[in-house]
Amino acid sequence: MTLLKWPRRVKRYSYKRVVLLILSVSVVTKVVWFDVYQDSSTQVFNWEPGTEPCLSDTTNDTNNNNPGTSSIECLFLKYIPFSRHIHTLCRKSNDVQMRPTKRKRVCKDPFLSTFLKEQNFICFAVDGRLGNQMFLFASAYGIAQHTGRRLVIDKTSPLLKIFKVDQTVMAERCVCDDVKVKCSKKHCSFDETLFTIPNDGNYQVRRYLQSWRYFQNVTGEVRDQFTFKRHIVLTSLSVLRRLREEYKSRTADSASEEDSRNVTFVGVHVRETDRGESYTRLGYRVAPKEYIHNAMNYFENKFTDVIFVVFSNVRERAKKHVRKRKNVFFVDGYLPEVDMCILAHCNHTIMTVGTFGWFASFLAGGVTVYYKHPYKENSSVRKQYSADYRDYFYPGWIAME
Repeated sequence: MTLLKWPRRVKRYSYKRVVLLILSVSVVTKVVWFDVYQDSSTQVFNWEPGTEPCLSDTTNDTNNNNPGTSSIECLFLKYIPFSRHIHTLCRKSNDVQMRPTKRKRVCKDPFLSTFLKEQNFICFAVDGRLGNQMFLFASAYGIAQHTGRRLVIDKTSPLLKIFKVDQTVMAERCVCDDVKVKCSKKHCSFDETLFTIPNDGNYQVRRYLQSWRYFQNVTGEVRDQFTFKRHIVLTSLSVLRRLREEYKSRTADSASEEDSRNVTFVGVHVRETDRGESYTRLGYRVAPKEYIHNAMNYFENKFTDVIFVVFSNVRERAKKHVRKRKNVFFVDGYLPEVDMCILAHCNHTIMTVGTFGWFASFLAGGVTVYYKHPYKENSSVRKQYSADYRDYFYPGWIAME
């Protein structure tokens, strides 16, 4: 008896289905392990503007009758090739959301009883590096003040080790578990709906919230909250004193002459691409050397005895962008918070791109020049900003090419 043979086309098709099935099972297994069995305290939501993954929350509409996609389904839809076309189900980001269901852990923070009783608090998720964290704190603080609520900050937040934050409630991270979540429409544009959060419980505000308009009515208080701790300030001031003396020795007519010149410090933050071609494809740009030269010439024409204090995440490349002059000093080898503090103690600022330079300029409070074209038009990251960038760049700052 002759056995029936599968046609070649059927075999190939079957093999493809088997491969897809194996990939599907492996992805789902990994997602289930990550979402359900991994302790929630170790999970960090970390993405950049315009590239956020599926929301790991269950989305509900205003009538609570339209449940959204769970985190497992979301990641499944995103990573399985034949279902990517319905990934849009995971992007209902402007609705009020509930935190994902995970393995429960006992929260022993004594503040939890007050938190649940008063139901008048705002939480925020610390995400990204220093500049992003500062934006999240400042915007959440402004939202809390505008809505008459109190801001809760995680006791383990890195910000508490850097700044003298005192106008918040410090609590364990578990206190903010299972609260309602309100997301902004875009990462870097002002969303007025966050100023009208319903008085029906505690909320966590999400996305990067990178707009000065969230804290425009409390800018003085935000600056006070971002007061650096004493040891950071002392280190920063010692660096600036050393640079002043070195500049005077470089430019003095006589070594014995007592130099009483008043100098003007201009902080320069040169942000180079530090995450490869993937970020370039998303629309991120690096400020060209012509912009930096124009900005430096602007300050030299406006002030006398200018000292440029240059910081960069890629020093060797930054040296190619900044001309070698007697009044140019590159500073490195310090922690990010020390770099930020030195920039904040400068008189004026030249920023390129990024939130680190944004807050250094904001805290310095002098004249700020910024690169006019930080992102490619029509790119995914550009769409996270308002049409004219007014929600992002602070009023009075000077755009330059």
